[in-house]
Amino acid sequence: MATAPRTLKVLSINAKGLNIPEKRHAALREFTSLHADVVLVQETHFPQARPPSLKSHKYPTGYFSNATAGKVCGTAVLFSRSIPFSYSASLLDPAGRYTFVKGQIGAQWYTFVSIYLPNRQQHSAIRTIFRRLQDFQEGILVVGGDLNLPLDARLDTSRGVTSTPHSVLRRTRLALHSLRLMDCWRSLFPSTRDYTYYSAPHQLYTRLDYVFLPFGSMHLLESASIGPMTWSDHCPVLITLSSPLARPREKLWRLNESLLTDPQIKEGLHDALHNYFTENDTPDCSPQIIWETHKAVIRGYLIQQGARRKRERTEQQESLLQRIAALERSHKLHSDNDIYAELLDLRSQLRSLFNNRAQKAFLTVRKTFHEHGNKCGRLLANALRTHRQALYVTHLRTPQGKTVTLPKDMLGLFRDYFTSLYGLTPAPAQTALDATQRFLRTHLRSKLTPHMRSSIEGPITAEELHEAIKRTPVGKTPGPDGFTLKYYKACEKLLSSAWLAAFNGLTEPTSHITPQTLSATITLIPKPDKDHALCANYRPISLLNQDVKLFAKVLALRIANHMRHLIHPDQTGFIPGREGRDNTTLAINLIHAAQRTDTGPTLLLSTDAEKAFDRVHWPFLFQTLQHMGFGPNAMRWITALYDSPTARINLNGTLSSPFTIKNGTRQGCPLSPLLFALSLEPLLQAVRANPSIHGICVGRHTYKVAAYADDLLFFVQQPQISLPSLIELLREYGSLSNYKINMSKSEILNISIPAPLSTHIQATFPFRWCTTSLKYLGVYLTPAVSNLYTTNFVPLLRVLEKDLTRWAIPHITWFGRISVLKMNVLPRVLYLLQTLPIHVPSAFFRSLQSLFIRYVWAGSKPRLSVALLTAPRSRGGLALPHLQRYYQAVHLLRMVEWSLGASGKQWVALEHELAGRSLTSLPWLLGTTASTDIPTHRQFRSH
Repeated sequence: MATAPRTLKVLSINAKGLNIPEKRHAALREFTSLHADVVLVQETHFPQARPPSLKSHKYPTGYFSNATAGKVCGTAVLFSRSIPFSYSASLLDPAGRYTFVKGQIGAQWYTFVSIYLPNRQQHSAIRTIFRRLQDFQEGILVVGGDLNLPLDARLDTSRGVTSTPHSVLRRTRLALHSLRLMDCWRSLFPSTRDYTYYSAPHQLYTRLDYVFLPFGSMHLLESASIGPMTWSDHCPVLITLSSPLARPREKLWRLNESLLTDPQIKEGLHDALHNYFTENDTPDCSPQIIWETHKAVIRGYLIQQGARRKRERTEQQESLLQRIAALERSHKLHSDNDIYAELLDLRSQLRSLFNNRAQKAFLTVRKTFHEHGNKCGRLLANALRTHRQALYVTHLRTPQGKTVTLPKDMLGLFRDYFTSLYGLTPAPAQTALDATQRFLRTHLRSKLTPHMRSSIEGPITAEELHEAIKRTPVGKTPGPDGFTLKYYKACEKLLSSAWLAAFNGLTEPTSHITPQTLSATITLIPKPDKDHALCANYRPISLLNQDVKLFAKVLALRIANHMRHLIHPDQTGFIPGREGRDNTTLAINLIHAAQRTDTGPTLLLSTDAEKAFDRVHWPFLFQTLQHMGFGPNAMRWITALYDSPTARINLNGTLSSPFTIKNGTRQGCPLSPLLFALSLEPLLQAVRANPSIHGICVGRHTYKVAAYADDLLFFVQQPQISLPSLIELLREYGSLSNYKINMSKSEILNISIPAPLSTHIQATFPFRWCTTSLKYLGVYLTPAVSNLYTTNFVPLLRVLEKDLTRWAIPHITWFGRISVLKMNVLPRVLYLLQTLPIHVPSAFFRSLQSLFIRYVWAGSKPRLSVALLTAPRSRGGLALPHLQRYYQAVHLLRMVEWSLGASGKQWVALEHELAGRSLTSLPWLLGTTASTDIPTHRQFRSH
């Protein structure tokens, strides 16, 4: 938990108009180069009707006062993404003379004020502004701006005199004194002359720009400075304040992937790799250490090259800035015309440099938007995404209810929580081993065949590594070593042999993955609609090193080929060839069958597993794998991934001290989903084999459970007998595997339970009782199949209407809007059509088509027919989604699956039982009653 105090930098600058894009680009570059956390801007000159954007990824948040009179005045307050500013309120002036913003940074309240006074009657304007400020301000007050007058003419002008009336100066100083505001720069330099503005006609320097703090907050002031005049005609004023924030002493390095596109750097990188592996190919050093050490060597080379490129890129700019600053100091002292002429020339060169860079950046952006702006992809997705403030945890609540705000306290709280979560105390070793063996012998029947076992056991090949690299998505955040997938793609040939030697060598009993290789960084994702003051409401994502992820990917690709053999069809999560729609289709048919046959009280139970992936008990997992027939090489490879791995929590950019992980399959590892499914299979087989747990019987089959990873849906009959047995089995399995059901969050849906029994079950069992519907895999299941449409499709239509209204972004063309429908709307509608294979009325598709056409043409008259828009591109159309045809295709796919009766899908076998005859011929039996027991057959016949 190595942190150091972090200062807060506040910058005030008169911009003299920011309507020119190049000038906005230069301004944002300077704010970034000065590392300003809060920027107070005056004279933005933005029109109120359609103001341009003044923001970047460094300064995503801003508050603006734009004048109603036109392109005059204008003030703004910008906040860097590096500070955790929590907005509370703002006050904006319709004349553009002031902007007030208040909120919290950490646990401290601040009020930031940007003001721009007129060049006459300044005292009257500032009194009016301060009267409004007195009722608004809260916490530490920071006021910055252009007062358009020198507060002390003797020191703040180059001639020692000013044309501003003495009465105006005196009354302005009295107004500042009324709030006990102190001039920060003058407080540190009481007798020094420096200025922020130069009037060429009058050949006069004046200090017009200030940053003020109340007298009671002056102890926070650490420094104040006046910068050189570059892109504006005013100098920036920068102050540094003590703050409650903290910065990490240790920074995470991440590969700058643009270095790999430089041919010269890439050639040097290949030479460095070749020399390293040639010089260190010695038998007295383990392959794992040789592999891990190469990262340090290459990291040093890349850091050196990155620093060289940055130095070359900024050399001209830094030289100009240094010469400008020196000439400004000289000109302020001597007012020499030759110096001023040279100063103007240097500023012109600097502006030209800034403009050229801006034009190059604009050209790149235009090119990117022209090529990709109207296509389905990340660029269009980012344009549609709702803006979310960068995650910054400002406070946490301890289990005792105390609120903590200091970084070290919050980091310690998270570390304690995850140390406890990943260090669950197991049962005594021999007792747990014996109990696990008995449980597996009794319930687990899945076994690898000898051929399957040998296919997993063989040495990893270069072809498998290449396939893993090819199948791994790019753009993911790297682990602690900082190397991304692009590094492995760019250097695959040089890295392959060393990587294979390191990881194939793990089959030797004395070989281990190095602790550095197994280390991970845990990043925290807040769960939506939860109290983010509690540690439990953050989802931990383990950022593993890319070499370990590739190793896990190779193992996952091998094991995935045999998952359908090891895992029963009622588990569909992460199993090749199985989908979530298999579970929802099965559930709908079982609900229908239970109500039709009236075989007794029936309910659906959806369980909520608490931190299911994070709680997996490793000894139980490894014994399960051995019982399934995994060989010694496979076991050594898998156990090597769990050989005392460590992790550090990344909170607000600060890393905790390392702690050891003792349980759980890490979210972010390609192998984790498969291992979890394998560890859960003994429970599911135990449920199916337990005679006291009564499922829904249809023909010769009994259906008790449908699983999608840890989302379990139980089909229960005779609940007064089945529920106690199920709870006891879950407790037995949980005692061996750490699996824990959150009873109060698990839900019951009543299918056919009479009222007296329903009351008894609610009073006896701690499950939540759903009155109308139960949410499962993103859809709502209802006791009556006829209610599925109104419960799922009608709300979706309302949501889509709101989304399309929100996405009516002017810069997206009608081609782009068609891509929006394909990329965002189509998957949502298609998911419902696939997971709920029910009759959907034509009115739904007509409403959707009307929404689509209105959105594509932005509410104006269509210029092309629907038939042409929905036609394939090969026929001159634009492939606008025709959702009624997708609906028909979904049902045609079901017909294909009916014909492939051996596909292993449980719902196919169930519908075979319900139909009472061959499903292959059922769609063609027009005019018969053979299909009355399948609730979705009418659509098949009509299409």
